[in-house]
Amino acid sequence: MTKSAQKILQIKISLREIKPPIWRRVLVTDHMTLWDLHEVIQAVFGWAGYHLHEFKIGNVIYGDPEDSELMDFVKENEELYKLSDFNFNKGSQFTYLYDFGDSWKHTVLIEKVLPYDKNTRLPQFLEGKRATPPEDVGGEYGYSQFLEVIKDLKDPDHESYLIWAGGSFDPELVDVKKINYRIDLVAQQSNDWNVRFNVRIVDPEDWVDPNVALKNWLKTLQKIDLEKIQSLPLLTNMRSLLTYLQDNKVSGTSSTGNFSQKAVKDLVEKIGYSHPLLDKDEFSRMFRNEDDVWAVYFIHLMAYWAELITGGKGKLWKLTPKGETFLESPPAEQLHHLFMGWWFRGNWLVTRNSYNRLEYLHYTFPRFIHKLLTSSLASQSMDFVKFSKRILDAMGFYEDPVPENNQFQRLMDDIEETIIKPMEALGFIIGKREEKLLYGSIKSEMLVSFKLSDFGREALRTMIDASLYRELKAKLN
Repeated sequence: MTKSAQKILQIKISLREIKPPIWRRVLVTDHMTLWDLHEVIQAVFGWAGYHLHEFKIGNVIYGDPEDSELMDFVKENEELYKLSDFNFNKGSQFTYLYDFGDSWKHTVLIEKVLPYDKNTRLPQFLEGKRATPPEDVGGEYGYSQFLEVIKDLKDPDHESYLIWAGGSFDPELVDVKKINYRIDLVAQQSNDWNVRFNVRIVDPEDWVDPNVALKNWLKTLQKIDLEKIQSLPLLTNMRSLLTYLQDNKVSGTSSTGNFSQKAVKDLVEKIGYSHPLLDKDEFSRMFRNEDDVWAVYFIHLMAYWAELITGGKGKLWKLTPKGETFLESPPAEQLHHLFMGWWFRGNWLVTRNSYNRLEYLHYTFPRFIHKLLTSSLASQSMDFVKFSKRILDAMGFYEDPVPENNQFQRLMDDIEETIIKPMEALGFIIGKREEKLLYGSIKSEMLVSFKLSDFGREALRTMIDASLYRELKAKLN
């Protein structure tokens, strides 16, 4: 493989066997890997990413070699091949297969080979036609049936199909706003590691300076608050992570920037085999990469968002001056740094794995959550179903909070893991869970209500300008 000058490829990705055609047109650099192209295709089509995939170029299959154990052949590692390695010309084409059950085959056509321009944002979505079929609809035949049913108001399955699809489905709709958001996240990840896109630009000026917020918050803390903060597992785990990075050279992987498998295993030993790691045997059998190990991935995210560490794809992960200061800071200051990083810089969508149904969060979403959380009385518990309904109503989701509606239950799971669980880890939220039947006879601990801790409520209150807070409170009352 020879090194070549970077070029821009204009590619058209089309779903096969679907009429009228469903396609997307994008610009990409030919220096991106096949794995990166997979991420782009997922973004512009809106696929959820939880099924297997592969590329077929010529007679060679490229993908994740670890998937080969499920098949009769060995794949070439997609992370090791760039598009430039194939010397594509105008008219070249190959296949991308997503979901081996539904078997969504995409034709990837090279329409143009353009000179590289550093001012061109890459990857970039240009245009497309028609909506992507729902995930797990059953392939081309299942999608055809699905469309017939949702068109026929008299069909007995009409309503249940729509509920399953999220309440509505327009086969002609191309949601350009959502596609651009997803493709921007892909572009951001090529330069930065899991930071909310454009966070410094879109966050409003009415939020106070973090140092001012910290001083105001510290004034509100009582002795019992300080004791609770000091005992938070998140702070213990964070100190373990930072100390490990001080003592070891850990580079991010070339494809995602995540920690290496060795680093993850070492950190697991430090923080313990707690859920979702299960036991050592289970961990060894299931572990593939860092985001399979939430106990490590979450503290890695929190450290990066708080600007305690720096690193990324192929770069050494190391402490920043803030990270070194963090280790010497009192627990309350440590907690506030982590909270502010999560709130202002965090890409909340990655606090749940790739099964997330909440694909897009408007930049005002944290503000909206702030309103919901600060609108209740000091000691009042919030019903989780009602809280979720208000969020989904605001986001335009169909909702029907009954046990039979699995779509609503799944969205509630997303809200719990995107908002509630990170704030529980921070100690700002206290959740109440009850054992309930889920999906038939399976018992599960389900969140039924929650309330803000005293120091959590004060942290939220001191985050914004006092005059704006009074104005906001007046509107809510």
